Amino acid sequence: MANPEIAIGGPPPTADRTPRKPARSGRRRRSRLVVLGCQIALVFVLLGLWQLAVDHGLVSAFLYGSPATIFAGLMTTVNDGTIWNDTWLTGS
Repeated sequence: MANPEIAIGGPPPTADRTPRKPARSGRRRRSRLVVLGCQIALVFVLLGLWQLAVDHGLVSAFLYGSPATIFAGLMTTVNDGTIWNDTWLTGS
């Protein structure tokens, strides 16, 4: 009977020959954190500009609402528990 290791071209690779993933360098991780930080900062800046525009009458609060009012409404539904019913109805 033929040896299967010879038939496919030799012995299976050992632990020394297996390819390894390159370790992430600190520079790459730091770069990703900087990008994430900038993205989060951009969200807060845009929300702040939106709130300022509503407060100064540049944007209609009736049509667009204000971030503070929307957040207050969200917290009300979370605190009284109606958000779960609303979420269930939206998802079904």
